[in-house]
Amino acid sequence: MELSTKETGEMTGLRRCETQVIFHISGTPQEIPRWMNGTGRLEHPSGAVYEGEFKDNKFHGRGTYTFPNGAKYMGNFNENKLEGEGDFVDAQGLEWRGTFHKRAAPGLKLKLAM
Repeated sequence: MELSTKETGEMTGLRRCETQVIFHISGTPQEIPRWMNGTGRLEHPSGAVYEGEFKDNKFHGRGTYTFPNGAKYMGNFNENKLEGEGDFVDAQGLEWRGTFHKRAAPGLKLKLAM
């Protein structure tokens, strides 16, 4: 999965409407800065939330992306792409673990509760 940003910091495909995209730095909500670097939280009007590391306006490093349907990816990002070891919890609550590479997750395994 690839999640793109424009130079302004707005997520591609999202419009600014009544609900603004908010970037939290140290717990303080503020407008999206021109360049997002460091650790923060980005809330999308769709209900999706990214919390983790940013570099040059991109998800880069460790982070958690929660989709509007409640599914969640926790792991590494490389320039807005899922990259490396990570965990995915689908909308039904099933937990998966594996290696992610952009849009593919070869060898993804279901975690079983014993």
